[in-house]
Amino acid sequence: MFKVASQNDLRAWTVRDSVELYNVNGWGRDFFTINDAGNIEVTPGGPGSPKIDLKELVDDLRSRGLKLPLLIRFSDILKTRIQQLAGSFQQAIVENEYKGAYRGVYPIKVNQDRYLVERLVQYGRPYHYGLEAGSKPELMAVMAMLEDEDALIICNDFNRDGQPDAIGAPAVQTGKQVSECVSNDRLAQVPRFALNAQGELRLPLGSVTPFVRGLVNYRPGFYSSNDDYQYRAYTKVDLFVGVRDDEGRWELTAFAKNLLNQTRALSVSQGNFQQGTAELDFTFSPTGRAGIPFDSGYRTANISPPREFGLTAKFNW
Repeated sequence: MFKVASQNDLRAWTVRDSVELYNVNGWGRDFFTINDAGNIEVTPGGPGSPKIDLKELVDDLRSRGLKLPLLIRFSDILKTRIQQLAGSFQQAIVENEYKGAYRGVYPIKVNQDRYLVERLVQYGRPYHYGLEAGSKPELMAVMAMLEDEDALIICNDFNRDGQPDAIGAPAVQTGKQVSECVSNDRLAQVPRFALNAQGELRLPLGSVTPFVRGLVNYRPGFYSSNDDYQYRAYTKVDLFVGVRDDEGRWELTAFAKNLLNQTRALSVSQGNFQQGTAELDFTFSPTGRAGIPFDSGYRTANISPPREFGLTAKFNW
C-alpha cells in the first residue's frame, strides 16, 4: 500500500540540504562552498579573500565564445595550501623548540603537469620547497626547474654522480641538496646516455625521387647492478635505398638492417629461468598441487637480431 505525499509532507530543497548531502564543508574546506544562489563558490585565497561564483564565471566565458568543457585553474589554492603547511610546521618547531628546519618536498610522479610543478616551485621558494625524482627523466626535469640551492632534490644517488641509482650505500651528492629515497624503478639497467640519429637524402629526377635513408642507434657499454651483467656497446645501423614517385602512389626500397651484424645482449634476466612443476602421487598422477620449481641454471637474454637484407614494395591504390 502506498500513500501519496501531500503538500504538507513536502518542503522546498534548500542550499543547506545540498551542502550536507554533498559534504561540501568536508572536502571544500575554506576554498569551496555553495552560495545563497545555489552555485558553487570558490575562494582561492582562503577566508577573507575575494569569492568567485563558478557558474557566473563559466557563463561569462561562454559569452566570450569559449566552449565547454573548460579547465579552470585556481593556482592561489595551491599557494595558500603551501603557506598553511609551512606555517603549521613552523609553529610546531617554535612551540617544541625544535632545532632543525622544515623542508617540504613534492614528488612530481603524483602529477607531472608542468604548470602545476612550476607554480609549486614558485610558491614554495620562500620555504625552500623541493622536488622528488624517481627516475632519470624526472631528475632531468627537476634539475631544470628547481633553481633554489637550499631546496632539496630527493632521489637515489648512491654513487655520488648526480644520477638516480637502484642499489648501493646511501650518499648525498656534494654541491647540490640531493638526498636518497627508495625507488622501485629499474634505473641501473639504463646507460648514462644513448644516441639515435636518422637522415634521408633525396635526389629528385623528374617524376620520381631516388633516396637514401640511414638510421643509427648507439648504446654505450655499461654495468647493470640489477642484472649483475656487463652490457657491451651496441651500434645498430639500418640502411635503405629506394625510389618513389612524387605523388606518393608507390615506393620501392632495398634495405639492410643491422648492417654491422653486431650480436649483443639487449637485456638479461635477473635470475635463472625456472620452470613450474606439478606434484605427483605414488601412481605418478597429478595431485593438483604445485611442485618445487625447476631451476634450469641458465639465465634468459634478449639478443639483437642478425643482419637482414630485403626488398619492399608499397603501392597506394
